[in-house]
Amino acid sequence: MTVLCPHGAVGARNGSGLNRVSLATALVLQILYSTPMQPEKSLTIEERNDLIRSRYAAGEILESLAREFHISIARVHQIVHRRHR
Repeated sequence: MTVLCPHGAVGARNGSGLNRVSLATALVLQILYSTPMQPEKSLTIEERNDLIRSRYAAGEILESLAREFHISIARVHQIVHRRHR
């Protein structure tokens, strides 16, 4: 009969691979489930668009801007490139 042991249970050492995997998993979950700060509700559409353009110019990606402002990636692309619907 074979007895299965959890990873690292036999001959475990400090800094085992399981510990590193656990830390990496926790970091990924924190990034995936972190709640982005909501933009101010009092922004006009033009102010919001200016903010999106400036943040894009500073290096933010379309996907994160779309998620934060609750609009589609395509709409962020239109705003950044000043294309009207």
